Amino acid sequence: MVKIIAFELDDTLWRGQLDEKRFGKGRNASPVSLPFNALQNPAIETIFSSPQNQIELFPDTPLIINDILRKGIQIAIVSRNPNKALCTRALFYYKARDAKDQVQPITSLITYNEVKNESKMYPFERIKNWSGVPYEEMLLFDSSSSSVQEKLDGQPPLGKLLGGGRFASVYDSAEDSEAVIKVMKYWERGLRKRFLEIYQVIKEGKPFKPGNDNDDQYLTMLAFELRNLNMIKELKAPKPENFTGWFMSTKIFGTALWKTPLYKQHPFSVPFQRLIKKAFHLIVDEIEETVRKYGVEHRDGHLANALFTMNGDQPAKAHLLDWGIAVRMQWDGKRYIRGDDVLVWAESESGAKRYWITWMVKTEYEANVRRNAITEEDSKKFLKDLTWWFQR
Repeated sequence: MVKIIAFELDDTLWRGQLDEKRFGKGRNASPVSLPFNALQNPAIETIFSSPQNQIELFPDTPLIINDILRKGIQIAIVSRNPNKALCTRALFYYKARDAKDQVQPITSLITYNEVKNESKMYPFERIKNWSGVPYEEMLLFDSSSSSVQEKLDGQPPLGKLLGGGRFASVYDSAEDSEAVIKVMKYWERGLRKRFLEIYQVIKEGKPFKPGNDNDDQYLTMLAFELRNLNMIKELKAPKPENFTGWFMSTKIFGTALWKTPLYKQHPFSVPFQRLIKKAFHLIVDEIEETVRKYGVEHRDGHLANALFTMNGDQPAKAHLLDWGIAVRMQWDGKRYIRGDDVLVWAESESGAKRYWITWMVKTEYEANVRRNAITEEDSKKFLKDLTWWFQR
């Protein structure tokens, strides 16, 4: 059941663009920027500053507003026009009938007036928090949308595709140069209720075992990633409780190790091994810092999940990516203590430096076997003694 209907303004409620940089300016313009003195032509509901620069309320707009109000539905204005005062003034001069058929300024008939040049994700999240109405019960009318009437999931505009995996694709944010947007491939609206149940358990730090149910495994991974990003202060939107198949997080900058010249040498060469040994220890530094600062242990810290700040041809600092496989962990001053989280794909001993290094070395050399860079037999011989790798 629809409880809130939102409207864009320009070319949706009225014809034309209410542009603060042009309205009331130019040759033959009337001084109507702020405040409007009156409707220039009340008979046809037109406000103009010159014959070439005007807005005109669509004839059906007052009828639509009256019909919405008579049905007990709230009205919101969600517009990316940058001048809220200018838009509000125009809406004050335009009239419609309320639910009791009394003529009122449209401003008096609006419950939520969200006019700001920002992604529509943000005003709808505010409206949801204020009203308690879920996105599924909101509609947006916007002439710039691919569909004039669409259900809101709040997803902001996507930029360049950065990469994709089994479960998701990652994009630059089209509006925030310091953010990325991850869109889940298999998300369906019907999964939301179960996701919230799982997320609540994981948020509280209680163990949750998804078993062999594919949907539960998928949702558990999502719940961990959102909770963990929220804990380390990298989740930008939405709140985990409002998740609808995408999320925006802080963009991590750096260089992938395999793009550096030394990495391209043979896996058994000394420069190669020194390079990745240093990278592994930098990853461990980052894991430890995150545990001590936020209480979260990254459990999937291989080279594909890290970018590096470089100093010449050497890595100087690691930056971790992909927090779906990470668990609660605390440092008591002597040892690391893991919480009750149960991961879907990564059951193992409690984390410590030797464990983290061992896991990363094995992961790297298994990858080289798959790439046919070394033989499986040589890899097994090499991995028998990892003493050198533990030394900083």
